[in-house]
Amino acid sequence: MSIGERIREVRKRKKITLAILGKSLGISLGAISAWEVGRNIPNGDMMGKLAVTLDVPVNWLMDTSSSGEYTISKEVYGLAKAIDSLPEEDRQTVINVLNAIKKK
Repeated sequence: MSIGERIREVRKRKKITLAILGKSLGISLGAISAWEVGRNIPNGDMMGKLAVTLDVPVNWLMDTSSSGEYTISKEVYGLAKAIDSLPEEDRQTVINVLNAIKKK
């Protein structure tokens, strides 16, 4: 199953129209339609937004491993965006702290 077919499947299962999904992502319904029919694919940032908006793992959208390794919650996605917007020195400090926690 392609990325577009997966987007369409979950969108329809959740009863979300192209217009509603487009509005929540800040893009046109034509862009989503192009993904669904395979004329285009979402970029990495948009793939993350799609996963959060549709409440599915990124790896499911991309048809990669089913381990759930890339599953993120809306809260984690929001925190990642906030960290990404920090000045470089602050961002690196946060990354260092998170890496230290991960090693425990």
